Amino acid sequence: MRYAFGIDVGTTGIKAAIVDSDGKAIAYENAEQKQYFPRPGWCEQDPDEILRLCLDIYSRLLEKTGLKPKNISCIGLDHQGESCLVWDKKTGRPVYPVITWQDRRMAAVSDEFGKQYGDRIRTLTGLRSDSYYSAWKIRWILDNIPDGQKRAESGELLAGTLNTWLFWNFSGRKAFVTDESSSDVMMLCDPRQACWNDWLLEKMNIPKVMLPKIVPCNDILCITDEEVFGADIPVTCSLADCSAGIVASGAVMEGDLMVTYGTGNFLHLITGNRFIVPTGGLTSACSFAMKERKAYQLNGICYTAGSAVKWLKNGLGLIESASETQALAESVKDSAGVYYVPAMNGIATPYWDQSARGAFIGLTAASTKAHLVRAVLESCALQVANCSNIMRKVSGTDISRINAMGGMTVNGFLMQLQADLCGMEVSLPAQTEPCYGAACMALSGIGTDFRIEDLKAINPPIRTYYPSMKEEERNRRIGNWLKAVERTLDWHPQE
Repeated sequence: MRYAFGIDVGTTGIKAAIVDSDGKAIAYENAEQKQYFPRPGWCEQDPDEILRLCLDIYSRLLEKTGLKPKNISCIGLDHQGESCLVWDKKTGRPVYPVITWQDRRMAAVSDEFGKQYGDRIRTLTGLRSDSYYSAWKIRWILDNIPDGQKRAESGELLAGTLNTWLFWNFSGRKAFVTDESSSDVMMLCDPRQACWNDWLLEKMNIPKVMLPKIVPCNDILCITDEEVFGADIPVTCSLADCSAGIVASGAVMEGDLMVTYGTGNFLHLITGNRFIVPTGGLTSACSFAMKERKAYQLNGICYTAGSAVKWLKNGLGLIESASETQALAESVKDSAGVYYVPAMNGIATPYWDQSARGAFIGLTAASTKAHLVRAVLESCALQVANCSNIMRKVSGTDISRINAMGGMTVNGFLMQLQADLCGMEVSLPAQTEPCYGAACMALSGIGTDFRIEDLKAINPPIRTYYPSMKEEERNRRIGNWLKAVERTLDWHPQE
């Protein structure tokens, strides 16, 4: 039996798994990591802590399973995506902490840049000019450390997302590399070409010499240093975290739609080998690029979902726990004409309006706590239904089903409503852990018979919800909610 070590470097924690060559996860471990908020809108992490926790969790898994380093055939890693850092090539020391994907310090600058170059950036990269992406974080670091630009141009500084930093250290500072799904989130390359784009580098004034080599996601990205990992182990998978979750679920074929129900709703539609220049407020990206084939995806982003339920508890005091929401929603036959717009921090797809604000609309004296709670849950399903309709139109792809993951999937009322409003099945995959997906992708990179396309059969859904709502009713509900959304846009009241 061969074993893969998969590790997910998440935002608030790190989780890892050991998976055998039959695709069975035999053990999991996790660890929490810290976030720092030095100023409003800023978010940073300690790269040394991240490295230390990765190595610690590896040792704990070996001890837990009784395996030795020589028993590990390959390693797969996935990471936060857009979070990145810059370090000194000679000393190996970071010149500034990790700037995470949530950080908004370059929001105003990136918005102004987008007004001038936004259309070309969207056509080239499939993305928007937004401080969310790594290029703006690198730009800030070079502008705010002594001689940053000069040192970068002379080759003294290296930059990358967290995978690149970890591979550099895993290999004893020999490997300076990234993968195609990770390079894509930096807003510095064309996903159709596995190389850095000269026009983008020029406009961002980021020297190419400080950026890593780009390879397929299941290539040999590095060989671990024996002093670090106890053996020379090939790292044969690197992915952004959303891509690793997609792989874990087996939703890897054209028409597969993955939706995450967490703090927000995040939708990823696999479009096969077609890169689609996005419209309708969507973005496009490389989902994964294997040596055998490449898959692109369309993305829809809804900022607020589970965070609205948390607000019902902590902000309004209407509930004591999220587990109450299903019973409350089911205690009334409908929301009594109440609609909720989840725009607590602006609204993303398809409007991208940062000024929008959340609202309950349709309140009457007959409105109760149960109606408000139901309206909040319905809003989560309504925004996914709207985004999936846009995805279907933009891609021309027949979406087969929704593969749902995230904490809110335990709410049966929400999942059934989602099936009804989308008019398609909603399945809960057995495996959704990104570290599991990274391990499975790694197995495909070492010449085993393991195929990620087989994961749907290896891990069949633990539950499936089937639609029963008539199309007329579905369209009425979505249409009413969209009218409510329109009333919250462009919100600039006099202070």
